[in-house]
Amino acid sequence: MSDTYSEYAVEAKSGFFGMKKEYETIFLDGTLEISAIYNKTRRKKKFQCEMKEVLGFHLGQKEEAVRLGKITRDFSSGQGGRSCCVMKIGTEKGSYVICFEPGEELEGILKRRYPNLKV
Repeated sequence: MSDTYSEYAVEAKSGFFGMKKEYETIFLDGTLEISAIYNKTRRKKKFQCEMKEVLGFHLGQKEEAVRLGKITRDFSSGQGGRSCCVMKIGTEKGSYVICFEPGEELEGILKRRYPNLKV
């Protein structure tokens, strides 16, 4: 298991016109990138941040992360009962609160490398 790389994909609720959509989360050397993949053929980068921009995160149910604020970008599958990571990120343009499903490997990386950011 590496502390510098993790990749995880989750199928999201169907988009418009029956298009299948999944979110892919890639963590590489302190950079988190989330992309949407449509019909397994087209990829679009939706979000990217450095871990040094993260103000705090919560692992668990997204409803439990109220201390981080209202979720502004949701990259989760939309299925209830799944474990999510809710992260507050501060940038030059303001702050965002995002939600995504990290997978076991990224959960472990966040717990080991960034325990001081956990809320």
